[in-house]
Amino acid sequence: MLFAYTFIGSNLEKIQEYFDHIFLEIWCGQGAYSDLDVVPNDFRVLLQKIRKRAKKPVNSSGHLDATLGRIHAIFLTLDQPTKKQLAQAYIDNNKIEKLCNGDTSVTPFRYTALEAISPELSREFKALYPALYSDVLKLSAVRDVFESDIDGYYDDFVAINNKGKCPFCGISDIKSQYDSIRDAFDHYLPKDTYPFNAINLHNLAPICRNCNSGYKLQKDPLLRQNGQRRKTFYPFVVSIPPLDIRVDILNRDINHLAPDDINITILGSEETETWRDVFKIDEQYKSKCTSECDGKYWFSSCNDEWQNASIETLASGKQFQQDEWLGKKLRAARTNLYAEVNFLKIPFLEGCSRAEMFG
Repeated sequence: MLFAYTFIGSNLEKIQEYFDHIFLEIWCGQGAYSDLDVVPNDFRVLLQKIRKRAKKPVNSSGHLDATLGRIHAIFLTLDQPTKKQLAQAYIDNNKIEKLCNGDTSVTPFRYTALEAISPELSREFKALYPALYSDVLKLSAVRDVFESDIDGYYDDFVAINNKGKCPFCGISDIKSQYDSIRDAFDHYLPKDTYPFNAINLHNLAPICRNCNSGYKLQKDPLLRQNGQRRKTFYPFVVSIPPLDIRVDILNRDINHLAPDDINITILGSEETETWRDVFKIDEQYKSKCTSECDGKYWFSSCNDEWQNASIETLASGKQFQQDEWLGKKLRAARTNLYAEVNFLKIPFLEGCSRAEMFG
C-alpha cells in the first residue's frame, strides 16, 4: 500500500454497534428477543421503516427482523461453550487493525470454521451480512434515521481523503465527491471469507476497479496460500513509510521493451510483500512501464528534453552533465509522488539512466 487512508467517523457506525449488542448481549448472552424491545430505539425505528417500505430488503428469506429472529432461534439451540466461542470470534473479526498487524491475541475466524459449528448459522450469516452492506446501507430508511447512507459516507470520505488515487496501486483514479458515480468500497477482509465485519467501516476502503475486480478479488490478505498468517497493511494506519522502489531495465531498445525486460525491486516489510502478492503489484508496474502512453512516453519525452538541453548547452558553451539534468527533473517529480504516477516514473527513469539509454 502506497499511502494510508484517514478514517472518518459516521453515524453508520451505530448499525455496527447495534449488531455488537445483539450478537454479544442477546444471541451469545442471556437476553430475550421479543419484538426487538431489547435494542436501542433508533435501530427499532430503522427496522420498522424497512418493514414498511421494502418487501424483501435483505434476502429471499424475508424482512431483516425476520432474519434476525431466525438467527436468534438457532442460537437458542447452542450450548454456552459454543456461544462463548462465537462471541470471541465476533470480537476478534472486528478488530481489523490487530488482525492486519498479525497480533496473536486475536484469531481470524472464517466461514469454514462457522460452517463446522453450525451450517444453519453459516447460511444465515452468509445471506445477512453481504445484504446489510449492499442493500440496507443504501436504503432511504437508513438515511432518514442516521442522516447518511453508504453513498453519503463515500462522499464524506473522499472529501477528506482527496489524493484522487487508489492507495493500493497508485495508478488508477478514485472518484471524488463531485462525480455522479463512485468507486467501490473494498472489504479489505473479504466479506465472503470472514463473517461479522461486512459493515464495519474499519474494513471498508475505496478502491479502484482494477485492484478490486481485477487483482484482489477474494484474496485473503491475512493468510498465505499454505494457511499461515501474515501481516498486511491496515488501510487506516497512521502512516506508511515511503517504499523504496527500484526499476532495472534489461533491454535498452525502448521500442521493444516488454515486461520480461524489467525487474521490480521493492524494499519494505512483510506487509509490503503481502501487498505485492494480493494486488499483483509487480505485474501492474511492469505493464505501466512498458505502455506506450506511460513508460515509453516518459522515456521519449525525457530523452527529447535531454537532447534539446544538450544542444542548448553546446551553443552556450556551458558544461551540463546528464546526471545533473536528470536530477533536476526527478526533484521536480518528487514534489508530488502521486501526480502522473511519479512514484513509479522516477525509478523507471533512473533505471533508463543506469542502462545508459538517454542520448
